[in-house]
Amino acid sequence: MSLRIAVIGLVFVVLMAACPARAEDRRASTAPVVVSAEPLIDLAKSTQALSARNFELSADLAGLLPGRKGPITASVTVSRIDGQWKPGTIKAPGFSATAQGVSAGGLVVEDQRISGMLRLALKADREGAAPEEHTIACTIDAQIGPLRQITADNRGPDPEERFWVVQPQSQGMLRTVEGTWQAEIAGRAVSGDVTGRLTLPVRPGRWNMGAFDNGLSLVFDMGTVRQNWNHVRLAICELDKVRDLSAFSGLRLTVTTDQPRSDVSLSVWLREEDGSWYYLKSAVPLADRENHATVLFEDFAEAEWVSPGSHMDEDYVLDLTRISHIAVGVVNSLGVGSVHAVVKEIDLVKCQAPPLAPAQVRVTGRTLSINGHDLVPAGLFGGYAGDLPQEFRPGCQRVLGGPVMMRRPAPGDTEAFLIDCWFDRYSPAVLLGSHDWEQKLQQWGREYGEKTRAAGYEAHLEFWNEPYLNWATRPGKNYDVKYFNVAKAVEGGPVQVLYRVPEIGNDGKPLRDRFRHIDGPVIPHFAWKRSGEGWRVVDRTQFTYWSGLGNGWIYDRMCAALGQAVKQANPSVQFVAGWGFRWNEDHWAGWDMLYKPTIDRNIAWIDGLHEHHYQGDTTAMNGSYEVLVAYGKTAHDKWLYCYNTETNDLVDAPARGVVDTPEKAKAASQYRKMVYNLRDIAYCILQSPDKVRSRTVIHNNGKDKNGWTAVAYGLMKNLRGRLVETVSDDRRVWCVASIDGTDPRAMPKDGGKALVVLVFNDHRKPREIELAVALPAGTTAKTAIVEEATVDRRTFALGLRQAESALPEGGRFTLKLPDRGAWKVTIPLAGEVPSQPQVQRRQFFSPTILQRVERGKPVVLDVALDEEQLKSARRAWLRLVVEDIAPGEAAVILGSGNSIDLPKAYTADNVNAIVETPVAMDKLSPRTRMEFRVHEGNFDGWRLNMASIVLESSPGEAR
Repeated sequence: MSLRIAVIGLVFVVLMAACPARAEDRRASTAPVVVSAEPLIDLAKSTQALSARNFELSADLAGLLPGRKGPITASVTVSRIDGQWKPGTIKAPGFSATAQGVSAGGLVVEDQRISGMLRLALKADREGAAPEEHTIACTIDAQIGPLRQITADNRGPDPEERFWVVQPQSQGMLRTVEGTWQAEIAGRAVSGDVTGRLTLPVRPGRWNMGAFDNGLSLVFDMGTVRQNWNHVRLAICELDKVRDLSAFSGLRLTVTTDQPRSDVSLSVWLREEDGSWYYLKSAVPLADRENHATVLFEDFAEAEWVSPGSHMDEDYVLDLTRISHIAVGVVNSLGVGSVHAVVKEIDLVKCQAPPLAPAQVRVTGRTLSINGHDLVPAGLFGGYAGDLPQEFRPGCQRVLGGPVMMRRPAPGDTEAFLIDCWFDRYSPAVLLGSHDWEQKLQQWGREYGEKTRAAGYEAHLEFWNEPYLNWATRPGKNYDVKYFNVAKAVEGGPVQVLYRVPEIGNDGKPLRDRFRHIDGPVIPHFAWKRSGEGWRVVDRTQFTYWSGLGNGWIYDRMCAALGQAVKQANPSVQFVAGWGFRWNEDHWAGWDMLYKPTIDRNIAWIDGLHEHHYQGDTTAMNGSYEVLVAYGKTAHDKWLYCYNTETNDLVDAPARGVVDTPEKAKAASQYRKMVYNLRDIAYCILQSPDKVRSRTVIHNNGKDKNGWTAVAYGLMKNLRGRLVETVSDDRRVWCVASIDGTDPRAMPKDGGKALVVLVFNDHRKPREIELAVALPAGTTAKTAIVEEATVDRRTFALGLRQAESALPEGGRFTLKLPDRGAWKVTIPLAGEVPSQPQVQRRQFFSPTILQRVERGKPVVLDVALDEEQLKSARRAWLRLVVEDIAPGEAAVILGSGNSIDLPKAYTADNVNAIVETPVAMDKLSPRTRMEFRVHEGNFDGWRLNMASIVLESSPGEAR
């Protein structure tokens, strides 16, 4: 990054609105204008057909290899292209292929049969010993058959365990393969079953599925059963050669369908040569018989868990100079059946793009209050496993333990509070293991409340770490049959808890091996299921790997017992409930099934909800925070706070499945973590200082002076205190500011005051920025201390660079920030800042949340505004949380006024976006009606998750 401090003899005065009407928003509300186009690929020449001379065989040879815990299945993949066999691959736990791999020259493929010899060369990986090499001649005899439709009654032998093994893959399966194998291993004849599939081979210049029918004709069988959100089917084409697409703006696609529908859209993927995939989820609607879309490369996102290979890139940036593959397909988990589409054209396009002027960023110097909150939440700078080091001025820490545990900040430490978390994810529910569970939880709650009240400390109690996960899978702690009355088990029947209580002897001690049994509650939604190993317990509502309604019922009963007791003993304890994952998970199923019922059943004693987010687009959580607060305020008249208690990039694989990380991403993990945490915290301060209370990063490396923690948290360590108003005319250039030394719970050691300004470039390319900083009223300053995060893109070495100089006249700085670059200026202040906020914002929510807006089906809702606030307001804007808005698709009408177009908001799966647009004051009334629409045209609808109106006033200033 280059930095130039420009001394300009002008005094800066801010007159801009907090939510300016941006030129980029106007452009984003209309479709891109194409000035030239050329085909990316010849669709007529890029299809292929399945035949005995052209196919890929993927087969599992059950029990082929010896293992310590029993026979191991070997997975073999071989291809035949234009009659020539290609070297194959083999995968098996504890084994790896040698250079010879798999030879399939002995196989004979007929119309309905595949038979002959496979030769496998592999070695056993034994720790501390030389590899044992094996060459196995395996005879195959299998039938080739048609595909079978998967339905609710036929989805495999163990549907409860399939969620962790569902991997993103192509819908290229054309035939099934079933039969037997035979081999001689160590002088002993062995045999087993073969199951597999035939697909089109992956080869340069050819699609691995589909046929040519006036275009690339595709049928994606998505099934009729709801699955995990990353259920994807796609067709892939490896380009003839690696292409440089950087001179183009994006792609133009034309797609026809004989089955128009609004519940599915076509997605488009691009792959970098190094294997990293990016995608645009809702690229092309299928709402009409003929559909068109022009999509810009700048809108592609990392294909997190929805790619056929790795979705982890080393630098979060789609490298358009080295594109090797393209794919089209469908991401949809809702059981939508077969999706028919014919891709007519995929063109590279150049679009009109006006010259990009430097971003204009302003720090007004005016102190700011948002919904009564006027401080940067100190808890955003928190740590967990282990603590964030004191040198970074942590505002909170999280500690995991058991009942009645309480920890408070040590004297001299900087934390405003600590989060006590009771019970880990591998602990089964207390309700299942103790007949007196309710009394225990109540007693623990009273003891904790009394202890914290005696300490005179506002404690924060988090109830349970990630019950969403291991209660339900790996291994499913709450489904262990030892907790239930197996004697009453019938297939599909109710499941009742059975408590095993020790008999007590005359001496008051439990008698050895003497028990009595007490019937417990019947768990709603749990059912018995017989398997080959006996009876099992399942939750009929669990459609994926995380907890269903049955576990929800268990949690909420325990939460009520504990929360009520805590609050009765000490009302000041901040009681935090939740499930430890994103409540917007899987099309908001996490909210509908778990979080909302927990709120509704426990609203009297909960103060906040906790979540964990790893990887992905962190800005999605800020939209989710808006939905939580909107619901709490409108449904229960309670402001519920958001607590993140675990987060980071590329860690905690058990909570997200197997992380498939390319070597390049491993080498750059330090850089990714730095960017991830800077980006998350900066956006939280910008968008959610009134809603988020904590963010505890896991596995910091603060002892490494050049590590990501030292750079990210070192740069932000004085971003504390009173909020200061900022304005940016670029939605992807974020600026936050505060006055350090004004938060009594987050004071610097020297006790002084300083204006601290952080600028973050969220673009995936460098951005020129003109920054103007005005000092708070009543203060003066002479010096400016500039710091910037640095990275060597060749080695990904990180650093912090610092320079001190005189404060330029007018407070003007000219920056050129690299993609995802961060810059900070600290300006020591003399004098006193205003005692009251100079800018006050109040947000008024609609009670209607999580709505789908479709063609001909507008969503109409009301927002009640405080009349006094409305009279005193100087300006106002809509604040919305949305998903999947294409350019030119969405509009809103206020009252009987004109239609206001909304900017595009392409969102990846599990992502939602905050959109703001200014409104004229004369369009607002104490009860303002809003009608959200889809414009006429080739659109399939969008999602409105939350709608609100923000009123801004400046006390003491004339309107």
